[in-house]
Amino acid sequence: MKIKNLFIYVILLSFINGYSQQDDSYELKILFSGMIENHKIDYQKSEKNSRIIVSRLVSNSPSSENDYLKMKELIAENKEYALRKVIQITEKYKEYERDTLYIESENSLEKTVTDFVQNWKRIKNNMKLNPDKRLILDGYGVVIFLKTNELNYDHISARSPSSTSHPEIFDLISKVKAFYKNEAKNPILE
Repeated sequence: MKIKNLFIYVILLSFINGYSQQDDSYELKILFSGMIENHKIDYQKSEKNSRIIVSRLVSNSPSSENDYLKMKELIAENKEYALRKVIQITEKYKEYERDTLYIESENSLEKTVTDFVQNWKRIKNNMKLNPDKRLILDGYGVVIFLKTNELNYDHISARSPSSTSHPEIFDLISKVKAFYKNEAKNPILE
């Protein structure tokens, strides 16, 4: 009887342990918009592999009247989800050239991106507590979306991030772009 109970205990413990381990899959989307930069980079990490999908804007069509009014309404609502919905609408009118780069695990870029994802809440809170007060006449905007395995979407946005204004964002962007440009056979980003 004791062996049977011990066996059941070991099976239960294994079952609980297996389900309590957190899947470290996520997707990080970096959208660049402005005169200087107009592209997007998706970093997708799963248990099996990681990849970067770079999309360079080729053309942009004007939105329909209905979509224009919907975007105007969403912006006026100023809700948390509004930015994501506006971007979804505008993406319908854009055409991209795409390049995909598969990444071997255990490299420096994976560590950089994973560290950024693990520090997401701290970075976001720091940006709220210390808002950027720079006056920027020309530059670009960056919106970073994070989708975790819990299917949560969150975003951070910054205007012309630099090593002094947004060090973690600047470091992430610089390293992702440098990795892509060095590893891609025919990079589509300049």
